[in-house]
Amino acid sequence: MKQLLREALLELNQKTHRQIEKETAWKWAARACAAYLLVQNEDNLGIALDRFAEAEDYSREAVEHAATSAEEFLPQQVMEWMQSFATNARNSFLRKSEFS
Repeated sequence: MKQLLREALLELNQKTHRQIEKETAWKWAARACAAYLLVQNEDNLGIALDRFAEAEDYSREAVEHAATSAEEFLPQQVMEWMQSFATNARNSFLRKSEFS
């Protein structure tokens, strides 16, 4: 915990709130994309569904942080990057569920 506090203090001294929000948005977006990829690679439908829900949660976090970054186009950029991953995951899940 002490290490996390030191890192947070360092970050707050080096970056603006907007910079932190922007970086956080992209980190959440990357988590969402990674979770969507895991959906595609998962054969167990229950686990795939859980992963998809997880990815959707991460996606919402990404958009929320992008919106608070005060960068006008960041929310749209974040959503566009995640969209193809989400679509591929959704299609993969639907194909798998058709054969269950």
